[in-house]
Amino acid sequence: MFASTFCCWAFQIYVSFQQIPTNPAGLIEYRAHPFWIQKYCPFHEHDNTPRCCSCERMEPRDTRYVSLNDGRRLCLECLDTAVMDTYECQPLYLDIQEFYEGLNMKVEQQVPLLWVERQALNEAREGEKNGHYHMPETRGLCLSEEQTISTVRQTRNGAGKRNVNMVTEPFKLSRRCEVTAILILYGLPRLLTGSILAHEMMHAWLRLKGTSIFHDTCHVKWAL
Repeated sequence: MFASTFCCWAFQIYVSFQQIPTNPAGLIEYRAHPFWIQKYCPFHEHDNTPRCCSCERMEPRDTRYVSLNDGRRLCLECLDTAVMDTYECQPLYLDIQEFYEGLNMKVEQQVPLLWVERQALNEAREGEKNGHYHMPETRGLCLSEEQTISTVRQTRNGAGKRNVNMVTEPFKLSRRCEVTAILILYGLPRLLTGSILAHEMMHAWLRLKGTSIFHDTCHVKWAL
């Protein structure tokens, strides 16, 4: 995108708030997020300016995003409703279970629901023989193998989500049915967390009903 003004502030370029040079055509060039319309200098695509791991907005110079234990950054808007551990998600989990029951798709088994860091989720994905996941980053996983998972739990130093410390602890999964656990990446907003959880619960329901899903590079094949 181009503009005929020299002032980033007047042009509401939110990341740097400073003047940027013109391009060879004598115009100011900038980028804009396709959804948020957050404008920023092209330079910030290559200077390691942090992005929110949820909404992907860049961190402005006058704002500090929250750093999560696994290296991700979270903007303050997403932090407001972020789900940090399994206990916080129980009401949401019950809502989604009721939704499935309303569709006559009740998940009969008690499936462990665990919140994990990025590294633990990636390790669990590698240990899953028939895992269902999406690139570039996995945010949820329905497991069927016995593994020991490093889960997260929050401890508070004061009021508010900014004063939360995360500790990890091992959780041993035992295979009593076709689904051993559902893993969710911690620290994402409630709405996004709910959509991920609903997606993984569909995988759980299908497996518990004896339906297998095989992925190849071109299509999804169903086998009953």
